[in-house]
Amino acid sequence: MTQIAAALGVSKQTLHNWKAAHPEFLDAMDCSLTHAQAWWESIGQDNLVSVPGSTLNASVYSRSMAARFPDDWRESKGVEVSGPNGGPVAMVGIDASKLSDEQLRAIASIPLNAG
Repeated sequence: MTQIAAALGVSKQTLHNWKAAHPEFLDAMDCSLTHAQAWWESIGQDNLVSVPGSTLNASVYSRSMAARFPDDWRESKGVEVSGPNGGPVAMVGIDASKLSDEQLRAIASIPLNAG
């Protein structure tokens, strides 16, 4: 987006405004991003084969691709929490009105970042 905006002499916000106002421009921008991703992926594929003097750094390339094209390249680490046998997690409620002042003070003294 930055390179396109710079080439057109406008701000990135102007591009976003144009995309919102003009469906044809939105489609053109989507196509341009598809072509950009294809170009970058071709560069990576071309350099997968060990070429004498090749300077492709796989780690840098992967991070660059994840930053440029997060929908397709970002690594995600999902964590699912479930109850027994994959069921829902049981929720326990506490009626604070039934706690003693001492218990309430003990709860209030727990640092927020303690988990």
